[in-house]
Amino acid sequence: MRPDQWENLRQAEPDFSVQSELREVAGNSTPRSIESTAQMVRYDVRRIKVEGRWVQEYTLKFSLVNDSHTESIDHATCVEKVRAAADLYFNQGYRLPSGEQFHVRVEFPDDPENADQTISQDSSMQASLLTYTDVEGSDARLARLLGLHLGILDETPQQRELEKDERGVFYRDDMPVSKNQRIPIPRRNRVYGDESVMWLGSRSGRLLPRHLARLEESTRAYGFRPEAADAGSPTLAAIRPEDFGSVAQWRARTLDTLLSQKDIDVDSVMDALRR
Repeated sequence: MRPDQWENLRQAEPDFSVQSELREVAGNSTPRSIESTAQMVRYDVRRIKVEGRWVQEYTLKFSLVNDSHTESIDHATCVEKVRAAADLYFNQGYRLPSGEQFHVRVEFPDDPENADQTISQDSSMQASLLTYTDVEGSDARLARLLGLHLGILDETPQQRELEKDERGVFYRDDMPVSKNQRIPIPRRNRVYGDESVMWLGSRSGRLLPRHLARLEESTRAYGFRPEAADAGSPTLAAIRPEDFGSVAQWRARTLDTLLSQKDIDVDSVMDALRR
């Protein structure tokens, strides 16, 4: 489905808003001093029924700022590039694990007070446009930025560059070893990039099923509970266990959906338990 099919169906107020932050513990932390980096998560969710089908629209609201004295890229170009990245990497008709269509909407309010995040017209945008010469590469970098604001984790393998190891605990290119450890330890937790859109440096980044699952799971964890689905809605139908990778994951998701409805269908719950 296309955005123009539900533009006139969008309600003014979102069904749910997320304002949170994620923190990753740095590898140089100690029991007495925990160091971490913050990842701000801000977005609105609207669940819209379009011709009998459902769309979950995630809205990111940005303001554009200049953070240096260098010449910045004009406002119209920034807006165009960010929205193009969202369309190219996110808005391709992907389905969330619930079966509903996933769509990212990017807005740039005139009043910065109405924005949830900021994007630099200098460093952020120029890094995206100038570091990579091809359009796909620059869009991939911007798409990763959008993913971070949606709460999808950074998956860039982190290599140690400085003497002080300030990398996060996860997605390291090697495992942390105590300074007095003399026995070599195999790099069993070494991370290899798989051209994920959340991998900084990827030129052909892709939005993968794990990203959609992570987003929908975290949104529900924040408290979002969609209204009871109509009969035949893809929330309960057209979902197969193999789409989740395991029957256990499918059963957990299905039961969570069924039991969160206002009127619980006991027969449907028992059917999910039997599968």
